[in-house]
Amino acid sequence: MSEFSGSERAASSVLGVAMLIGLTVIMVSIVALSVSSVYGLVSPGIAPQAKIVAIEAKGGLPPSVAFEDNTIKLKHKGGDSLDMGRTKIIIYGKGRSYRPVFRGGYVPSYPNIGNLQVLYLNLTKHGKTADYDATNKNLLKDGSWSTGEILSLSGEDSLNSDDIRSSVLVFVDGDGETSNNYGFKAGENVYITLVDTLTNQIISSTSAVTAQE
Repeated sequence: MSEFSGSERAASSVLGVAMLIGLTVIMVSIVALSVSSVYGLVSPGIAPQAKIVAIEAKGGLPPSVAFEDNTIKLKHKGGDSLDMGRTKIIIYGKGRSYRPVFRGGYVPSYPNIGNLQVLYLNLTKHGKTADYDATNKNLLKDGSWSTGEILSLSGEDSLNSDDIRSSVLVFVDGDGETSNNYGFKAGENVYITLVDTLTNQIISSTSAVTAQE
């Protein structure tokens, strides 16, 4: 009988240690979550969340309207600050691009339009024209897009047909042999999605109707 009681005491002791370890793990997790919440830290496995809205969209098809006159302005209305280097923008709508000079012609052939998809692989100045850098200079200073700040995009942000160097890529009806410039048809919806490239999760989405430039 005494042997059985000894075994019970040993089992209780082991169980007690296990419970203490479990409680310690839970407390550490709670503290970590609290610190993340207080200091605005984002877990590597969770995408930042922000409200981004299109406050302006001007469009028009070349050759009647220049690529540079196709503009979209996006405003950060609240939520997490976004790292410009890990934020991707996808824009979708009806429009047109131009083939590199050696192929010639618009894609699809003028005057038709196609399903236009524009990819900003990141929002830094790298792989974009000097005009993009100049327009967004204040925003790009600290590499972070925060509440109240406006990002301006243009149909001529890309380094044209150099896909290797450009961080702006343009596809028309799935055709990627374009100049990487873009023009959206005026009076049509454009759909804009922001994606966190570290987690491949959606940050925010918005849409706008393009007005004639």
